[in-house]
Amino acid sequence: MPHIQIEHSSNIKYKIDYILFNNLITILTKLANVKPENCKCKVFKIKKYYLGSNSKKEGFINLNIKIIEGRSKKIINQIGAESLQALQLFFQPYTKDISIQYSIEIQEIKSSNYFTTNSI
Repeated sequence: MPHIQIEHSSNIKYKIDYILFNNLITILTKLANVKPENCKCKVFKIKKYYLGSNSKKEGFINLNIKIIEGRSKKIINQIGAESLQALQLFFQPYTKDISIQYSIEIQEIKSSNYFTTNSI
């Protein structure tokens, strides 16, 4: 724990790599006091999607962060704000031809509902 998952529309051609994940892990390490080695990162390109505008010049990036419960609302808000900024900075040079909708969801998992071989 934590789990960092990025879903993005297929019209975003730039490859999401370790640079973005390292930035997100740094945010979580700093604000949520997690161990970097326990972070699990995944990317999913969504080939079939629909946005209400039905424009091929629009796309999306959704970041989902799952962490064990126990952080204050202030910390959760800071994680969200800094993660949003990290996403926008990372993708800005590669999304000049399309409009991107960014979204972030932070899910708090009860420690009693999470099972792992890691010592958290």
